[in-house]
Amino acid sequence: NEQVRMFMHAWYKAVIRHTSKRTAEEAIKVADNEIDDLLGRLYSSAALADLTTNPLLLTMIANVHHYRGALPGSRADLYNEICQVMLWRRQEAKKLQSELDGTKKETLLRSLAYTMMLRNVSGLPEQEVLEEFRIGLRRLSRKVTAKEFLADVGSNGLLIERESGEYSFAHLTFQEFLAA
Repeated sequence: NEQVRMFMHAWYKAVIRHTSKRTAEEAIKVADNEIDDLLGRLYSSAALADLTTNPLLLTMIANVHHYRGALPGSRADLYNEICQVMLWRRQEAKKLQSELDGTKKETLLRSLAYTMMLRNVSGLPEQEVLEEFRIGLRRLSRKVTAKEFLADVGSNGLLIERESGEYSFAHLTFQEFLAA
């Protein structure tokens, strides 16, 4: 619990200082309030508290809390929120334009996750990922290429290049959630 608190304090302080014009002292005060709220929500639900042992999930939970101001009560709802924040809500908050809306991005990643689950793999070579995206993009967008979409979702942290030319979801739970 103390490590989680220290991590959250450093994360919130950095994010608040980077995204606002607050002084260091103001950032610490705001960070402390947000941390207390987040930890209260996490530890009121055993299912959510279990997720704090994974630094990646903890960072994504902090992102959801910071950008949405709340946490859902179940793991499935939390994964849904994390996916939304990572795929499009942060971009919306920063007023960044995207050729594909969030539901289309999620549809493409769901298809990829489902394919990976059917094949019982946690990673695919870049060419296979691109082909999966090409198939979906034919129905969803004529403007976005598979390479552009891979670059977009690769920049948000949900889909990552684990090894040179090999892509997987940041955590197996996201692959499972999206496939489901």
